[in-house]
Amino acid sequence: MRFWHQCSTRQGSMCLGCLAQPVPAKLCLPIILPVSCDHRVEWCCVLLRAFAASLLEGGHTAHHALHIPIPANDSSYCSFTLAEKFVIKNADLVIWDEASMISNTVADTVNRSFQDIMDNGRPFGGKSIIFTGDFKQLLPVVRGGSGENHTIQRCEWWPMIRRLCFDQNWRACQDPEFAAMLLSVGEGHLNEVPIPVGSQATSNDDLIERVFGNNLLEADVNAMVLSLTLDDADEINNRCIQNMAGCEREAHAADTFVHCKQPDLYPKEIISGMRMPGAPPSCLTLKLGARYMVIKNMMKTVFNGVRCQLVAFAGSKCVFVKLISGPGSGSTMLLPSCVFVIHAEQSGLPFVIRRRQLPLILSFAVTVHKAQGQTLSKVGLYITTAIFTHGQLYTALSRTRGWGNIVVLITLPNTTSITNYVCRHVLRTCSASNSE
Repeated sequence: MRFWHQCSTRQGSMCLGCLAQPVPAKLCLPIILPVSCDHRVEWCCVLLRAFAASLLEGGHTAHHALHIPIPANDSSYCSFTLAEKFVIKNADLVIWDEASMISNTVADTVNRSFQDIMDNGRPFGGKSIIFTGDFKQLLPVVRGGSGENHTIQRCEWWPMIRRLCFDQNWRACQDPEFAAMLLSVGEGHLNEVPIPVGSQATSNDDLIERVFGNNLLEADVNAMVLSLTLDDADEINNRCIQNMAGCEREAHAADTFVHCKQPDLYPKEIISGMRMPGAPPSCLTLKLGARYMVIKNMMKTVFNGVRCQLVAFAGSKCVFVKLISGPGSGSTMLLPSCVFVIHAEQSGLPFVIRRRQLPLILSFAVTVHKAQGQTLSKVGLYITTAIFTHGQLYTALSRTRGWGNIVVLITLPNTTSITNYVCRHVLRTCSASNSE
């Protein structure tokens, strides 16, 4: 109640709900917006990830709702229509989740755009903003840079933030010992995290069986293996597909090179073997009953981050899938092939690629970054390299309720513990924010 009172009585106030422990947004927002408000509040909730946005009625991804350009830079603006500008002008409050993953360039782009709309030089044009997030989790992904140097803490208006901490871990509330361990990991007090003997796997097959059981077709839909790299996720996914019974098909992408001046230098068989961030693989393995993740925003219930299960083939360019996460969970949808525009920044090639392919990737295993925001019943951690970025280990371990739901396979020399990695200056900067 005090948090809402601060934002509702001070025009242009900015509050940061720093979650000392993971609190799902759908639990956090009723705390911020109590039903006992004295007047009707026009508010907009935006989240960094599409999956998290699906958990809230009226929630949207920030890039979709605010039309944030990709990539954002020091002079970019959001492209609003007149109707959208009217909505922003009349909004009493904007709530922006996953604050730790918002880069300073993205936040400043929205700040400039709001100042322009409101014709007001105050931060965000004088609008009240609530940022919610946990800086112990993952930081912005910056191509060619380090996320720790591009958080919203680098913005000029950051010192104006008023901070409120939530200190109860909602996922691990029934396991105080595990919750205390998570806090020590997130704050960097624990440099080595010992793995309980009962949570140690001995091989890939052992990891897969202990996470998904003996029958992958009947496995818990909220069980998942998390890896640090895409290559490791591919290794587990390929193993899961091989272990599944049934007929296997391959969906091949159709790539078109746009403005490629020397196509003979780039054989398509070489391009097809390259990993393109944000795009499906050139050759996608399909098997009935296998699990996939949608990687394109297509409709209200089918968007980037929603997981599904393949139930039927529909020709060579379409498939039927059953959604197993998100607001449409349980429904069956027809997914057609889509066009993905792969820019030079994504591929490293001096031209644009237009790839037509099913908007799916295998999701028995995903990277820790892809899993942020999800609550899982069973987590497998496949670690073949040292933790290499802030919040990676904390985010992985905090997806579930305790060690009883975690299985770890480490291929490094030390197989009984994980070395933590935390950027302490990020946490110190957050702690130094003014609190009222």
